[in-house]
Amino acid sequence: MNNTEKIEAEIMQIIFSKAESGFAVIRAKDVNMKNIFTAVGKIQGAKVGAIIEMNGYWFNSEKYGVQFKVMGSSISVPQNLAGIINYLGSAFVDAVGHKSARRIVDFFGEQTLDILENDIEKLALVPGIGPVRVRNIILAWNEQKTFNIIIKRDLLSKNEHH
Repeated sequence: MNNTEKIEAEIMQIIFSKAESGFAVIRAKDVNMKNIFTAVGKIQGAKVGAIIEMNGYWFNSEKYGVQFKVMGSSISVPQNLAGIINYLGSAFVDAVGHKSARRIVDFFGEQTLDILENDIEKLALVPGIGPVRVRNIILAWNEQKTFNIIIKRDLLSKNEHH
């Protein structure tokens, strides 16, 4: 039996993803050790810029070298400002590009995620973000929230059956 461990990492690149099964191959950067590695396995909702917590083990693929085999994972939101800019600007929230993400975070600072979660209409206050973009961001953010709720519900129901 392989020794399992938990790794928290930022998703840097999605090499392969199959939405139906949740199987993905990603390049990730360990938030503690800062090393970049390939992870493969059950990774629901993988998007560049997201922080992912993975349970699994290291193995050596003859073809691809050392990889982290993911047995389970959950996506979380970054906590620092640079991470939030990357998170918002990386297509995790479809309607926000990198420039808009920087404007939003520069305007709201550490309150950005709280504003998006609880008072998203305040995006209209951000210079350079027009009403159409605000509406699109609101729709994308709400869609992402719905996706996160579905993932959490699925994970909870799977854990209850084990």
